[in-house]
Amino acid sequence: HKLNVLSLMVQFQVVSEIHRLFYENLSETRDPWLVSGLYDHHAATGSLQSLKLLITVKEPHDKLLCDRLAEGLRSSSGRDVAIDVLGYIVRKQPTWLHKVVQHPVFHYLLKLLKSESDLCIVVPCLLVLTALLPAVSTKLGSQLPDMFEVFGRLASLSSREGGSTLASTHLTVGLYALFHRLY
Repeated sequence: HKLNVLSLMVQFQVVSEIHRLFYENLSETRDPWLVSGLYDHHAATGSLQSLKLLITVKEPHDKLLCDRLAEGLRSSSGRDVAIDVLGYIVRKQPTWLHKVVQHPVFHYLLKLLKSESDLCIVVPCLLVLTALLPAVSTKLGSQLPDMFEVFGRLASLSSREGGSTLASTHLTVGLYALFHRLY
């Protein structure tokens, strides 16, 4: 039993040292390799630790992370990971979250909501948008027409789906939450 506790303490120390080195490297470099590497590692492994490290980035690395998210939202192969990471970022609300609205990543999120018909993509994007709204409400003035276009499109999509599947029920609930946030 003592051996297990000792082993856990050593593992904790190793993890703490890796975190310290990561933060040290992150503050010293302006190169994108560290953020890109963490993003790629998360995309390949689904590692929660790499995701936790990603949300701790600060300027100028926040822009690099948003660039990777925008790239992921644009490509069908990286879309699921990008939506997942963006959702995690929105839930954790890092200090730079308000910058997301001025970045192309927000444009691509709205574009997906305006054009995508796969509910497995639409519903998570809708939930990300709905969760993001309170944090960025003062920066959305120019985006309001797009937001209402998204709302109208999703209302139409929801009425066509008719609540026949679990995903369409989630769409209806997400649409209600968006309506509540917009008004």
